[in-house]
Amino acid sequence: MTINHIVIDNPEVIREILAATDAILLDFDGPVCSVFSGVSANHVAEQLRIKLRCHTRTRLPVRIEETQDPFDIFRYSADLNKRTAVYIESALTTYELEAVDYAEPTPSSGDFIREWIATGRKLAIVTNNSPKAVYRYAQIHKIEQLGDVVFGRNSSNPMLLKPSSHALQDALTSLQTDPTRSLFVGDSLTDQLAAAKVAGLRFIGFINKESKLRTFANIPVAALVRNFETFRKALP
Repeated sequence: MTINHIVIDNPEVIREILAATDAILLDFDGPVCSVFSGVSANHVAEQLRIKLRCHTRTRLPVRIEETQDPFDIFRYSADLNKRTAVYIESALTTYELEAVDYAEPTPSSGDFIREWIATGRKLAIVTNNSPKAVYRYAQIHKIEQLGDVVFGRNSSNPMLLKPSSHALQDALTSLQTDPTRSLFVGDSLTDQLAAAKVAGLRFIGFINKESKLRTFANIPVAALVRNFETFRKALP
């Protein structure tokens, strides 16, 4: 299957890319697991709305009342003031910690992480989620390799979240790896935009849902994959 001349799930293409890769950066929600598959994003958004109304004692804009994305509410809280942003970010972290207890793993993602690191190469998680949630997930699913390689939401400032390249740059600096020898795997347009801001960093679109084909229809990517078995088959 192809889209705009990019072959999907082509192990030969992926093998060539991995052969020229020293470090892989993975988004968390999507490539590693579906964070809000057990505790829905809509539920978390509603809980954050309740907290925000009580905290500010004001009516919320229609777009915030209707959104199903918790991050929309977090970003809105930051527009109000820092104290409110800190409060909502802390609440969001609490709900993420609950959500990962029920998060559905992306098939073969854990196996690939273990196998990739076993080759002696580097890997990091780069996410808009709280690192605490990633560490909790890694503990539950026994992916100990993620112990010190998580670059996520460590601030109440949403401007540092993707599509900002802030976390990607931190990861590359910490891993001491050349962006041109690195690869970012993400499942959203914000991931791709963040990658595009880092010179030389290649991006693979992860399309675990057919609807995401449209996301990558008209933007440059190194490759597209639908599952981690494609990555595993391409490992040396």
